[in-house]
Amino acid sequence: TTKKRYKIKMAASIPLQKTSLYQKYQKEVEEYKELKRETGVKYEKRTRLDTTKNENVMMMDELARLEDDAVVYKKSGPVLVKIELEEARSDVGNKIRIIEDQIKQIDTQIKNIQSKIENKESKLSSMQQELQKQIAMTQSNMKA
Repeated sequence: TTKKRYKIKMAASIPLQKTSLYQKYQKEVEEYKELKRETGVKYEKRTRLDTTKNENVMMMDELARLEDDAVVYKKSGPVLVKIELEEARSDVGNKIRIIEDQIKQIDTQIKNIQSKIENKESKLSSMQQELQKQIAMTQSNMKA
C-alpha cells in the first residue's frame, strides 16, 4: 500500500498543465477557436454574396421594366459599352444563378463547420469533466 500511495503522490505533484489530458484539451480548445473564426469568415462571405445577389435582382427588375428598344450600356473597365437589352438580361440572370450556387456552397460549408463545432463542444465538455476529476483527485491526495 505504501507503493500505491507513493505513486499517487508522485502523480499529484505533476502540474496539471504538464498532463497529456490538459495538453490535448488545450489543442482541442485552439481547434474550436479556429472553427469559430472560420464560421465568422464564412458568414461574412455569405453576407457579401447576399448583398451582391440583391443588387443583381434589383438590376434585373430594372431591366424588366425597360422597353425592348431601350439603349443599355455595360461598364467594361473604364469604358461603357453599348449592349442589347436581352444580352444584359441574360448576363444579370447568369450572375444571379452563379451567386445562388456560391451561397449554397457557403451554406453547406457553414453546416459542416457547425457540425464540427458541436462535436468539439461535446469532446471539450467530457475533457473538462476528466480534468475536474484529476483536480479533485490531486486535491484529495494532497490532503491525505
